[in-house]
Amino acid sequence: MKTYERRASVRWLAMAMTSLGVATAAAAPLPPEPPAGWTMAGDRNDAFAVVVDRDVRHEGPASAHLACQKDEVDGFGALMQTIDAKRYRGKRMRLSAWVKGALGNGHWAGLWMRVDGPGSSRNTLAFDNMMDRRIQGESDWARHEVVLDVPEEAIRIAFGMLVVRGGEIWVDELAFEEVGHDVPTTKPTKQHRHEPTNLDFEGGQP
Repeated sequence: MKTYERRASVRWLAMAMTSLGVATAAAAPLPPEPPAGWTMAGDRNDAFAVVVDRDVRHEGPASAHLACQKDEVDGFGALMQTIDAKRYRGKRMRLSAWVKGALGNGHWAGLWMRVDGPGSSRNTLAFDNMMDRRIQGESDWARHEVVLDVPEEAIRIAFGMLVVRGGEIWVDELAFEEVGHDVPTTKPTKQHRHEPTNLDFEGGQP
């Protein structure tokens, strides 16, 4: 075979292999992306996926479907947003949504909200993930809420939904809104003390 023919054959083979590789990659399913404006979080978010579901919904055109991709994991997956707290300082805020669940034994889900103060994200001023009122088992659409105060020193607010250990939930009609102080909070806000307290340990249990 002449030199130019060998070179042409090599080029043709390389092009054919490249085309095959592109076709194979395109055929592989891509991991679902979170809905616009949302990010995945959690210590096992690699095992969870969220999609926009236009078939299962409470009201409107779609819901968010957060599901574990394994039978069970040691951890949780979450969908979240983080916003600046400046405009919400001094207010009482409620995160509410309609949630439908399909959760196995030992699995649970909830809405969650966290208010952070200055410094690291560990400076948490208020937090609630519904751990004490978990969404469990097979549950039809029901409204759930988290209500927290936002102190004047708050820097950011994070909120969303989570699934722990396994299972799936659908979330619809999510709302983040100010409420009056006649609406009770679901968790107390961390208060900064200005004076020592209970120095003789006789103040009873918290």
